[in-house]
Amino acid sequence: MEYTEDICRRKLNKKVSQWLSGVVADLMSNFRKAVIKKI
Repeated sequence: MEYTEDICRRKLNKKVSQWLSGVVADLMSNFRKAVIKKI
């Protein structure tokens, strides 16, 4: 039981990290656009 739980957790962590990196990339691009507009 613990073994499969560990595998599921790793898959979930991978998905979460991919999602987080995508969110950060979106935030950075939006931030750059906002900065460019201000200048």
